[in-house]
Amino acid sequence: MFELPKIAPNKNELISNFSPLKIQLRDEGSVLREDLKVQWQISLRTNPIWLVGLWITLIAIGLATMANLLFSFWITWVDVIWPIFITLIIFSIVYKIVKIALDESERYEIGARQGFLPAELIFSHYPLKVGENDRVTFRRRLKQNFWTNLFKINKFPVNSHIKVNLICAERASYTKGTDTVTDVAVVYENMIYSGNLLCGDREVITHFDLEIPLSYSSSFEGKNNQIRWILDIEESYPGLLEHKHTYLTFVVDP
Repeated sequence: MFELPKIAPNKNELISNFSPLKIQLRDEGSVLREDLKVQWQISLRTNPIWLVGLWITLIAIGLATMANLLFSFWITWVDVIWPIFITLIIFSIVYKIVKIALDESERYEIGARQGFLPAELIFSHYPLKVGENDRVTFRRRLKQNFWTNLFKINKFPVNSHIKVNLICAERASYTKGTDTVTDVAVVYENMIYSGNLLCGDREVITHFDLEIPLSYSSSFEGKNNQIRWILDIEESYPGLLEHKHTYLTFVVDP
């Protein structure tokens, strides 16, 4: 079994759950589109406030359950959990309202997140093969809605920036005692592009070359073992949204 390299825990956890995206064939080429549901899950898991709130809620439920078992004659489970639960909800709402009211960047971030359409990668041909090179187009659009109009977000900043990392990850599941364990190893990672995004009419766009190294394996989807190629795309929109990570998993033929 391979040894897990020292990489960021969040990245290790996130890329282990991705599977290759479905390709959309259009006149402009083969299009991979960001899954906004997955991005919401990423944001939820990597946001410290949500994580702290989750742990507090779990601890409150545990304490309430113990109190119910120990003092069932004097107090009920509902009597314990509801005051704690309502207090946590009120605190979370008040905290968020105050943060939004005091922090202009927080308001802009809300508007940006609600206005961002899914990122798109456009391949001239798909799937790629090992050792093959393709000119790939990255594009993200900004829609106009209540939030973008409220905070007057009409366009992307002109100094928007993008970094693209190419990752090959191996994922393996095996039985350890009575448990099923899943390990992920990043066997290849390289920054293949860094540059500015060209701002158009409510969209940003750029182009980069993508080549799959000959010395590495193609994609593989087995029951207990998978090899997946992933593009980790970090976008920066100063004054609007500092960092946004997009993980797009694609297929590589033998």
